[in-house]
Amino acid sequence: QYHNDLHGSDTAQHVSYMLQNQGIAEWRIQQLDRLSILVASLAHDLGHDGFSNGFHTKFSSNLKQLFGSQQVQEYWHAAQTIQLLERTELDFLSSHFSSQELAVIKKRIVTSILHTDMALMKELRTDLQSHLDKFGIKNGQNL
Repeated sequence: QYHNDLHGSDTAQHVSYMLQNQGIAEWRIQQLDRLSILVASLAHDLGHDGFSNGFHTKFSSNLKQLFGSQQVQEYWHAAQTIQLLERTELDFLSSHFSSQELAVIKKRIVTSILHTDMALMKELRTDLQSHLDKFGIKNGQNL
């Protein structure tokens, strides 16, 4: 099965590499954002059952009934991630961050996981290109 722990660790490693080596540090990404995106990349397919969002919607699965017909799997992955992070024996955040910072981290983790829905990729690419065009960034010339 493709959506497994190795996939999550591979994705997290790639994200970590990008954060450290691709000029992204110059974007002044806050530490909370770095942590959030790394956790999200590890867990973005947590609990994946091997079925598509379309399958869940078409057959009105339990997940579709819980989360609706949009981003069924992504909402499931996000919910599972937050539940794990809130388990006392797995909580590595609360001793290092305030409750306000924890709320921000969790919100960003959920948002990041929801943005892994492949159905959104065309829209996200268009938004990214608009942002790059707005600031005159072309083919890495601005690095």
